[in-house]
Amino acid sequence: MVKARLAVVLVLALGAAGAALAADRRAEREERRGFEVIGHADPRDPYPADIWAHGGHAYLSSHKGREVCPASGVRIYSLANPRKPALVSRFADDASTPQLRRTWTEKTIVKRVTTPAFTGSLAVTSVQACRPGSGDF
Repeated sequence: MVKARLAVVLVLALGAAGAALAADRRAEREERRGFEVIGHADPRDPYPADIWAHGGHAYLSSHKGREVCPASGVRIYSLANPRKPALVSRFADDASTPQLRRTWTEKTIVKRVTTPAFTGSLAVTSVQACRPGSGDF
């Protein structure tokens, strides 16, 4: 009975030590890559795609699933408090532009643009039909 308890304690101790070692190794890998997780935003969408940062904001594009295509568009998060990114706007989604239902926006790029007609930040996103050839978009 004592040997069985000792074996259980030893297994639990080794498991805890292994978990701690694995966490340390993950943290070391992140540091070596030059990344530190300082905040997180949950888009409440199972299909996020590319992220582009510009002017204190993060632009989160959307993807489609194998069977669903939620037309989530591009969500814009303020990074004023990087520990708590806040959703401030969205575009190219079916709620703001009903003609874009059954589409997805995988790639968004935001740049500062200066032309004779416009000066400012310009966001460009790709829009793809969920079912190419279906006439949806």
